[in-house]
Amino acid sequence: MKRLIEKYHEFKITDLPTNEFCVLLETELQNKIIYDAAKKFGGWGSFTKLARHLKKRCRSFENVKWESINDAYIPLWKKCKMFIPIDVLIELFKFSGKNTEKFKTSSIRFLKYKSGRSKPINFNFRYGTPLAVMVEIIKTEGHLKTNFFHSSFSSENIEFIKYTKKYLKNLKIPNDSIDEILRVEIDAPKNVVRIIKSGNEIKFRKFVRRGKNKISFTDKFNYGEINEYKILTKKFSSTDLKVKILGNSKIQTQCAYGHSGAVIVLTIHNITFNKILYHLCNVPSGKKSKLIKLCPLIFTSPPSLKVSVIGAVIACEGWVELRGRRIRFFVESSEYVDGINKLLKDLGIKPNIDKNNFLSISSRNDLLVFSQNIDMIIESKKEKLNEILVTYKRFIFRWDEGLTQVVKILSKNNNLTAYQIARKINKHKDTAFFHINGGIMKGLITKNSQKMPFTYSITSKGENFLKFGE
Repeated sequence: MKRLIEKYHEFKITDLPTNEFCVLLETELQNKIIYDAAKKFGGWGSFTKLARHLKKRCRSFENVKWESINDAYIPLWKKCKMFIPIDVLIELFKFSGKNTEKFKTSSIRFLKYKSGRSKPINFNFRYGTPLAVMVEIIKTEGHLKTNFFHSSFSSENIEFIKYTKKYLKNLKIPNDSIDEILRVEIDAPKNVVRIIKSGNEIKFRKFVRRGKNKISFTDKFNYGEINEYKILTKKFSSTDLKVKILGNSKIQTQCAYGHSGAVIVLTIHNITFNKILYHLCNVPSGKKSKLIKLCPLIFTSPPSLKVSVIGAVIACEGWVELRGRRIRFFVESSEYVDGINKLLKDLGIKPNIDKNNFLSISSRNDLLVFSQNIDMIIESKKEKLNEILVTYKRFIFRWDEGLTQVVKILSKNNNLTAYQIARKINKHKDTAFFHINGGIMKGLITKNSQKMPFTYSITSKGENFLKFGE
């Protein structure tokens, strides 16, 4: 049996703003392209003629003299010691007889945004699982600055942060472009004057939220260690604060003042990567809570990518309710929730979305399919879902699902009592009565007798209801 090959979307160099990005090709190829282009001008001064031509045709050289192109740019390009702007590369292709559309992006060693502060990355120009997952994490849980200097996201779950770092490594983001820092927030009195850790003073910020005085600060940390702080007030009193970054669980905090919490903030200081997020993957910059929507490329991607994205997104903005026996998800953007709804339906899961934009997965069958196919990453959420499935004795019907089940049963077995119907749908008799009466009111079910025990049958309208439903 042949193994199915999953096809991922491949980006082209022309998908990026060609005058904003530059590339470094494989040494032999880059050298050949430049020499082939110069040959088209022929004879003595061919590189000078090429420089004049590029000055006229390429936006990247609007503010560059042709002499500089001839004396500095071209010699360094030939030695592969300087990046070539994409619009210049396209112009060079025309002379060397190469087709831009057929150009293999695998020949690109590094991609770089043209800003002097940006760092190059080894981008594979593929919309694969690592890129898709990081894109949606930053959309739902993070932030992309309007100047593109950095993108960031935070989590109190150590396991989730480690999971994202694996994907960043897979995307070949340079280690010096990634920062991790601990951000702590606690309830505190107004008269806090100092925070001390190991004899060093920590800078902090005071603010009020919902009528409560709070302070927040950031600090370095190491996995597997405990950060200890002393919080000092004007009256020379003090209290201890402990922040435990242990194992793969949630970060734990202890403080006598009141509520306290901490998250790890992971920041990507790489303009090249951040510009890719913006131009290729629809990540909005600045305030974006109501603007986000799923990258359209997800819907035509392999199932394995869809599954990974759903798991990451639910880990960010979803939760498992033991009491309600359901998985819930919420973001302010209704377009984003609709997109997640569509992905789930592609996997055979049928969620509900209420008027407040909360998405819920509640039927036992859907929860079972979810648990078998989707990894929520965070262990505590997976444990809650398993607990629901273990203790779930009856199915929870979605809206109108109960009525549909009753009508289906009557289409196969006429003249059944409410008790018999209840046994077949694995529900209490009162629940069966509720759906039967709903079917009678809609003309889908008819009562056959006037004396107890009443029996029920499907009507012709009920048969049409099943046909259209199926």
